Amino acid sequence: MTPARRLLGSALVAASTIVALSGLRVLLAPGRWWVLSVVAVVALTAATALARRAGRGPAGTALLGLVATTASVLLLAAGAQTTSPWPGLLGELARQGVDSVVTGVVPVPVTPGLEILVVLGAAGALLLCDLLALGLGRAGLAGLPLAGLWSVPISFGFPPPAGLVVLGGTGYLLLLAVTAEPAVAGRGGARVGPREAAAVVAAATLATLALLGGPLATATPVSGTVRLPAAWGGVDTGPTTLSTDLDLTDSLSARSDRTVLVYTTAARDVGPLRTRTLLDFDGTRWDVGRPGELDLADGLLWPTERAETEPVATVRIRVGALDENRLPLPTGPRSVDVGASWWYDAVRDEVVGLGSSTLGLTYAVRLFPRDLSAEALTADAPAVLPAEAPELAVPASEHAQDIADLAREVTAGEVSAYDRAMALQTWFRNAGTFTYNTRIPPAETDDAVWDFLVRRSGYCVQYATAMTVMARTLGIPSRVAIGFLPGRPSGSDPDTFVVTSRQAHAWPELWFEDAGWVRFEPTPAVQTGAPPPYADPFLVAPTATPTPTASTQSSAPTATAAPTAAPGATGGEDAESTQPWLVLAALAAALLGLVGWLVVRRRREARTVGPEESWAALRTAVARHGVRWSDATTPRQAAEEIRAGWPAGASADDRAEQALVQLLATVERARYAPLEGTWSADELDRWVIEVTRPWVSDRSGDAPSAPRGG
Repeated sequence: MTPARRLLGSALVAASTIVALSGLRVLLAPGRWWVLSVVAVVALTAATALARRAGRGPAGTALLGLVATTASVLLLAAGAQTTSPWPGLLGELARQGVDSVVTGVVPVPVTPGLEILVVLGAAGALLLCDLLALGLGRAGLAGLPLAGLWSVPISFGFPPPAGLVVLGGTGYLLLLAVTAEPAVAGRGGARVGPREAAAVVAAATLATLALLGGPLATATPVSGTVRLPAAWGGVDTGPTTLSTDLDLTDSLSARSDRTVLVYTTAARDVGPLRTRTLLDFDGTRWDVGRPGELDLADGLLWPTERAETEPVATVRIRVGALDENRLPLPTGPRSVDVGASWWYDAVRDEVVGLGSSTLGLTYAVRLFPRDLSAEALTADAPAVLPAEAPELAVPASEHAQDIADLAREVTAGEVSAYDRAMALQTWFRNAGTFTYNTRIPPAETDDAVWDFLVRRSGYCVQYATAMTVMARTLGIPSRVAIGFLPGRPSGSDPDTFVVTSRQAHAWPELWFEDAGWVRFEPTPAVQTGAPPPYADPFLVAPTATPTPTASTQSSAPTATAAPTAAPGATGGEDAESTQPWLVLAALAAALLGLVGWLVVRRRREARTVGPEESWAALRTAVARHGVRWSDATTPRQAAEEIRAGWPAGASADDRAEQALVQLLATVERARYAPLEGTWSADELDRWVIEVTRPWVSDRSGDAPSAPRGG
């Protein structure tokens, strides 16, 4: 293979690796991992190409790449903020990287440990591909490490874009063409061995899976889920599904920021989109229960009769990666334009799909007005239900009476049900009383609500449940709803809003006789923002301001100091506070320094690196003595010119003739033979010196020095 083809092959290996690495961008959150990986690939490509040009064999080139990769990893490890000393630093970072993969959700936040694993994977794939394609001449097998990179997003159910797969396949085919053995007259064209053919078939199969298998896998019933409390952060390998068996004792792990639906509306505040409502609570866990009587989901959907009115807004919803059999809908009277396989459960106020899924569904919702002003809600009263109704049930526990007493103290002096609900909500949202935290310590009693009220630290499930139970002790029918907080503006269209898995939420709903089910928001603003307008004390003026008194705040047993809010409590993941550009600069400087050292060493040695270069150096040397030939002259004809040009009477000894014969044979083999011969730079230089010795010896008797390649 000529030096030019080797250089082109190195560039194709690097480009193919970078394209395959791009497939990871659907899995990993944006960050410096991408820049670091690309810099590592480019720097390693330059180092290995230079080592190969300097005459290093496959083993030496690979060894140089491993040394450079090790230096890169050590630089990255030195820039990571950890508490471990050097002996255990790499182990800690490796565990951190593995934990990020196991517990992360798509897009996975990239920790320093995961960052190092990605850079190692990119460097390893590049070095192995380079060794197989350029070092050992097995370009077909070189597709296997590239296929390994492509398989990562596919295995998690996130196939790369089709255009990216086509680009990667094109680069691989070009690599095969560049590194293929040229056809030789009388010997046929280049042949591909069975291993290379198998690798090509495997790569083609992998590309097919990337284009077709991924979407099919995500549509299967066993695809990955996102669960609301404990396993919410599992590896998000498919459509999102909200858990319905909420457990107050589970911690909330990291949540995905994957888009689950997009809605368009001219209304500025449609509120959250609810999927389910929960009535049955056993003191620790909510149970989804059985659906009530189902009717066709046509006409005005609301649990109670309402007078005919005109809709006030229309919301058009397009569901993406959300696989539910309940429609996400705004809370309030509405009608839905959806298929005939969707039915309405008036008891739970849910639209249920019988054999249908929301995945990829598009539908329109018309919203109808109802009076939720503070004045109307203050004049309203709780719905009258039997004492045994599930909306009023309070789990029996040793602390049930303590919870009821605390509810009466928090709402002391309030007259209407609305004022008592506002008092509870304000008490929970007081930052000096409660703290938002996704980590839940082990239970201390048999009553999870009481444990939360003692610790005064939790996330939406604990806040919603505690307010629901306390409202029930006050005679206000209540339940917990689950769904998604209002979407964020898309940025390109002010009427389009994007909802992600990270906005999954739980909240309490209280039942008023005239207004129906009304949402309140006890979860602190750090997670939910402002409460609904009708429940915002800064926008409405309740009959009394429910400010917790000292006796109220001390009514529960004294709790230990609440933990500080978990990182990302506001719904975002903070970026690592390391100095990324300093680490990047150190990495680039180290790798470029290594490459520069090799360049300086090569120039200092100034040695020819191949038969063609040595032949050109010989041509320049003998031209000084009057021996010249044109480019059309064959090597054998040029050798005859050299023999004829040796000075008369000079000692054209056997060493000069033997060196000319060996150099001629090496040049012809490299130029015309299908396989390269074995030679070294030292041998080539020695042959050139021996061929020019007759002229130098004839003039001075001194041994010549090696001519420099031109």
